[in-house]
Amino acid sequence: MNALKENIRGIFNKIILPAPNGKVVIDVNNIIRCEAQINYTIFHLMNKDKITTSKTLKEYQELLGEYSFFCIQKSHLVNLIHVKRYYSGRGGQLEMKDGTLLQVSRDQKKLLLEKLSTFS
Repeated sequence: MNALKENIRGIFNKIILPAPNGKVVIDVNNIIRCEAQINYTIFHLMNKDKITTSKTLKEYQELLGEYSFFCIQKSHLVNLIHVKRYYSGRGGQLEMKDGTLLQVSRDQKKLLLEKLSTFS
């Protein structure tokens, strides 16, 4: 985990992600969401790019938790600055700025709404 924490570059809000031909430096604010795929994580970026890494979502959840990221269910970690709308329901749904609709788990609903209220 220490190696992951070193990926964040202090006040610059950057993360270094492994890529097939090297490493990619990403501004944390350009990440819309992270999606779990077994032992991989797919980063969905503002420019519609996707980067797949061989680390688990849990590892990135710990790393990005100090920023505006929130785990809305087992397979999705979202950047709250990119939430466009919340739709009510059992857990509800989030519409992200890229148009993606994501289910929110019932267990996370209350805490999510509290976090979203801090952005108002």
